[in-house]
Amino acid sequence: MKRADYKKIIYDFVEGKAGPWEWDDFISIESRDDILNLLREYCSNVQLLYPGNQELGEYCDSLGAMKLIEAGDAYGKNDESFETWLAHQEKR
Repeated sequence: MKRADYKKIIYDFVEGKAGPWEWDDFISIESRDDILNLLREYCSNVQLLYPGNQELGEYCDSLGAMKLIEAGDAYGKNDESFETWLAHQEKR
């Protein structure tokens, strides 16, 4: 898969368009690519950092959804862009 494919998985998930197992596969299946694994780990943790309304079945709140999109955009550019974005998130 290409970077754009992973970005699309994130966008589709946020927009409610992802296939039934697409998101689960994305966050659960480890890759040989260390940077992709950092993206997967961040996306997996968004639900803990920005919890959604559990009664409504939300994965995360609107800020968390925005962070997922930002992460996908940064990863979609290149490794350095994503690592810089992620380092900035960790400082907050």
